[in-house]
Amino acid sequence: MKFGLRERLIVTYLILAILGVGGLSIRFALLEKARIIDATEHELEVKAFTIATAIGSPLEKFSENELAYTDFKQTLDRLAHTAEARLTVLTVPGDPIYDSALDFRQLENQRRQIEVQQALQGLEQHQIRRDPLSGEERLYAAAIVQQESSPQGVVQLSISTAPMHAQIQREWLALGGSALAIIFVIVIASWWLARYILRPIFQLQHAAHGMAKGDFSQHIPDKGTDELADLARAFNDMASQLNEMIVKQRLFVANASHELRTPLTNIKLRAETLLDGAYSDPTVSDKFLHDIESESERMEKLVKNLLTLSRLDIQTEPDTLVPIKPCSLLKTVVSAFSPQAAQKQISLSLTCNNLPPINANREQLHRVFDNLLSNALKYSPPGSQISLSATASPTEIIFTVSDTGFGIPAQDLPHIFDRFYRVDKARTRTADPGGTGLGLSIVQRIIRSHGGQINVTSQPGQGTTFVIRLPRHPR
Repeated sequence: MKFGLRERLIVTYLILAILGVGGLSIRFALLEKARIIDATEHELEVKAFTIATAIGSPLEKFSENELAYTDFKQTLDRLAHTAEARLTVLTVPGDPIYDSALDFRQLENQRRQIEVQQALQGLEQHQIRRDPLSGEERLYAAAIVQQESSPQGVVQLSISTAPMHAQIQREWLALGGSALAIIFVIVIASWWLARYILRPIFQLQHAAHGMAKGDFSQHIPDKGTDELADLARAFNDMASQLNEMIVKQRLFVANASHELRTPLTNIKLRAETLLDGAYSDPTVSDKFLHDIESESERMEKLVKNLLTLSRLDIQTEPDTLVPIKPCSLLKTVVSAFSPQAAQKQISLSLTCNNLPPINANREQLHRVFDNLLSNALKYSPPGSQISLSATASPTEIIFTVSDTGFGIPAQDLPHIFDRFYRVDKARTRTADPGGTGLGLSIVQRIIRSHGGQINVTSQPGQGTTFVIRLPRHPR
């Protein structure tokens, strides 16, 4: 069977449609599976967190023999029924003292389970595993029980994964049916599109055959290849720009979503706990409201930095360039940070004398040195030294910000200017919970927009040095 150009185009469209729609369907199916699992896990974590808050006082009284086990069990039975999940209460060492489905004495110590270990550390973690007694696959979550900041035990909730898998299967079947319908529509559209695209060629073919037969009166619309080529080039340029924008947007959304998820989850958990009745406890409600305010400020700082970085990405050069005296700028920065340095017992010094001006945006350059000094103070112990200096070369002004603080590990040094990158993430989240991981990215973008360079050297335990080179103001 001979395939013409039209048939080959339709077959090509069909193959691309199957590959494209099939690939997207698989991708969406996996995303939907992850979404369902995350939603189920989150709901279970909220329930565990709520129950842990509710049984803090009863568990403490039971531990001190001020509450009978029968009364304690009635309370737990009611909570387990409300949660529609299997409830297990553990001591801090991990020994079961209650289970809503089984005799808790049949259960082993649960301290080794991941969700229990994470709960004791104040973190959230779920796990899917098989129950050793029933063999059923279950989803587990846990939350620590605290009374006046003292750990009393751990709440462990679990549910069967069968309903979750059934929901995932239904979503996949629906997605598969949609994919087949889309492929059918694409086949019909491809047939029409192939005819439309090939119409000028068929007209040319018909005219050529007519001329071969001696009919020289043939005429075709004068839509030559030059116009088609120009249109193709214009489309390719547009597609290239759109693709670049989409790649940047996806990266931005992925990183921002990752950074925003933690404060949003913290705010939501605390708000849900307050709505579930915790607001009646002044101590708990005050603490949760303070936490919500702190997380909101963190999100506000992240959004402001993202907007700043986006604006800097769009700009090819900074606004409002004026001649700036380097020494005057550094003196202003040092003066602003001197009280903070004195409070931390850190020596802060400046070396700068009679340097020629640079052409720069004062506000942006001030932000550069604010960020570098803030980081130096943040990661330098008492008794450390921080020094700023500026020197001139024939073409550049060279700024140096050096400290004798903790330093940066060698494996982290190549990535410190990457967006959302943090050195020793566990330590920085504790020492600087308001950090966004965007400060040095903004610094680098500002320096580059001024036509300069920034480099860093560091030795762990000995300190870090940033060197900035900016072009001198043209005379």
